[in-house]
Parts: sequence; C-alpha cells; structure tokens
Amino acid sequence: MGKSLLCQGLKRIKSKHGDITIKDWSLKSGVPESTIARFLSASLNIPNFPAVCAMLKCLGESIDEFYDSIDEKIDAPADALKLDAVPVSVIGNIPMDMPEDRAAIQERIIVQAVVVQQQKAIAREKDAQIELLEAKLEMTERVLEEKERTIANLEDINRRRLDALKALCSAQ
Repeated sequence: MGKSLLCQGLKRIKSKHGDITIKDWSLKSGVPESTIARFLSASLNIPNFPAVCAMLKCLGESIDEFYDSIDEKIDAPADALKLDAVPVSVIGNIPMDMPEDRAAIQERIIVQAVVVQQQKAIAREKDAQIELLEAKLEMTERVLEEKERTIANLEDINRRRLDALKALCSAQ
C-alpha cells in the first residue's frame, strides 16, 4: 500500500462521508489535524497504522475492508508484483523510476510487519499458555504418583492386616 494508495483510499473515505473537514475528522478520531492533512496529501513517509485505524473507526469504516480494497488495487494489474513472494531485502533493488510501486511495497511490508508482530505476540501468549498447562500437567502427574503410592501403601497395610487376621483365626 503506497503513500499514494493510502492517500487515495483516505480521500475516497473522506468523500464517502460528505467531504468531512479535516478539523471534524480530527475531533472525531483524536488524530491531529496535521497528521490527517499529511495522509491526504501523501506527504507522510511512514504510515501510522493506529492513526489510520482511528480515522476509519470514527467513521464506522471497516479497517479490514479498507486495507483489502487497497491490496486489491496493488494486486490488480497483471504485471503487479506478487508481494507475498518478495523478500524484504529485495525492496532496496526496486528502480527509483517506480516510486509509487516502491512506496506501495514498502508500506505493504510495514503493514505485514505489524501483522507478523501481532502473530508473534499471539504465539508468545500461546507458548505461555502451553508452559502453564505443562506445569499443571506435571503437578497433576506428581499428585497422581503420590496417590498411587498411598494406595499401594494402603493395599500393603490391608494385606498385612488380613494376613494377621487369618493367622489369628487359624490360631484359634
């Protein structure tokens, strides 16, 4: 999602909502007017994902639909790059005569990096849950082993008592 695509997407949203003023949009979203103006003029070098989300949310727009519509524009041309297969290291090799394509790729990678960070956070949380469950399982296994030893001891005691009773009965 290039700067121009982000700009176009936000302008489309702005138009959809009766050309809301930057001031009103700022008041509703909590995003500074200067940031919104820079988004709309495509002068912001790196997208501020939380700001874009706040701008969309305050107008009742779906963040997923917004980014999906931009992704469709990136992938629409037959000769468009398939970004999922482009390693980050390749971005530096894109010719400078394609600034919009380069910016689109850079911005999409940033968005993908945010998604990867979220997925890693989820994975860390899942790992912590697994560790907790493993600790609970280990504790449960220890308790079970202790109960099995107690049962074995009680069975042994009962066997000795039964043998003692049998001995007493046969002695009488």
